[in-house]
Amino acid sequence: MRPPRLLALLIVLAALLAAGACWFLRSASTNARSAEREDAPASGAMEQVALESPSVPHSDRSSVVRGATAADAPSSTRIRGRVVHGSEDLPVAGLVVHALPGQGLGAQLSQRLPAIVQRTSGADGRFEFEDCSPERIHTLIVGGLGTGWFLGNPVHTRPSEEELLLRVKRLYSASLRALGEDGHPPTRHVAFLEVGRAAGQVEGAAEILSQSAPDTVGGAAYRIQLMSADDLPRLGPFHVRITCPGYETRRFEFWAQPEEQPAHVTELQLVRNAEVFGTLALNAECGCSDRACYHGFSGQLVLQPADRSQSSLAFEVTGAHMVFGDIPAGTWHARVRANTGGFCFPRASEQAADLVIGAGRTDWRVPVSNLGEIRWEVRDPDGNFSNASMTLECKLPGGAEHPNWCGSMDVYTGLEAGTREFHLAGGVLDKLEGGSFSVAGDGYDLRVDVVAGESRTVVMHVR
Repeated sequence: MRPPRLLALLIVLAALLAAGACWFLRSASTNARSAEREDAPASGAMEQVALESPSVPHSDRSSVVRGATAADAPSSTRIRGRVVHGSEDLPVAGLVVHALPGQGLGAQLSQRLPAIVQRTSGADGRFEFEDCSPERIHTLIVGGLGTGWFLGNPVHTRPSEEELLLRVKRLYSASLRALGEDGHPPTRHVAFLEVGRAAGQVEGAAEILSQSAPDTVGGAAYRIQLMSADDLPRLGPFHVRITCPGYETRRFEFWAQPEEQPAHVTELQLVRNAEVFGTLALNAECGCSDRACYHGFSGQLVLQPADRSQSSLAFEVTGAHMVFGDIPAGTWHARVRANTGGFCFPRASEQAADLVIGAGRTDWRVPVSNLGEIRWEVRDPDGNFSNASMTLECKLPGGAEHPNWCGSMDVYTGLEAGTREFHLAGGVLDKLEGGSFSVAGDGYDLRVDVVAGESRTVVMHVR
């Protein structure tokens, strides 16, 4: 019995999302690897997992439409092909191939019930779709998380008598669990860093497909999913660096198994190097008692050990009064930074604050009385909220901060009082309420007066 249409749609959506995640991670990793080549360490150092774009034949690239063109007056109504893997194009049987009319899900989703057709590859890897519209482009998707195989980019094709080759890669997974000396996962934050191969290991080049963070309190395993063009009984070895407050930072070795095999958890034993832990209470002080106080910010607290005996710690700051626990006793260099607006205490040009953490509670006061906020609104010529795609940079001394995507409504906190400047790119700005602007390069320079303890609404009228 064929699965209901809704279930088939969910399967295809999952495959497309996984393909997008793979493309994003592959691109980000390629940039990281380029930087590493400039100062590559000597022999014996770790080598990052090879995340190069896979060698995809011309026929398999999503940007290429296969089959006859309209000018050729196509007459075929069939889409046929083989699902294969490896350098010898070995057949893969039992994989479901989905065919969607069009070059994506957009048109189908608007119709609520997409016209999804599916076939299963035979023992020789072959599949065939009949009665296809000769003029229509179809999107083919095969495999995905949970199937043991992954195609990568969807294939766009028209009906043709030519046989397609859909080259899939084997999916592998590894589950890791860090354990304390009592045999249970630490309740403190565990960070799994620098997943990579040992230098000199070239067997089974792999791409990281996804990584999921563990629930250290519940003891859930940290899961890594990879794919490789090689069909191997296992993939590796890989190394991972693990840090956890109160434990030594160590590197461990692990292997990845084919996804369809029963889940196996590799347990990694940590070694304690601290016995005393304390808490840090962060208090953002503004001097006012108004409940609608606009002096606050959201950002990050970074702690670095003074004697380098521990790993650096980072905590999210989401309120004016927060308590952070499980910090190993000792002296720590502390600094807080706002996510937007540029607020930093102590300032980046100054030394970090030295905090002594003991078995009790340490209080740290952060002055924020000079901060205010801006509430941004983006509206179209008719006055309606607009979802125009734009980026907004807050200009800071020494350079602008990282561009932030600006939605129809957004809030910038952590802004010091005074005239603040921003750069807007990606839209046509007709009018600015609550500030002034001028044309600058590829966009506009905006100027807004920020008042300490107040929220200023600024409306951008774009088209």
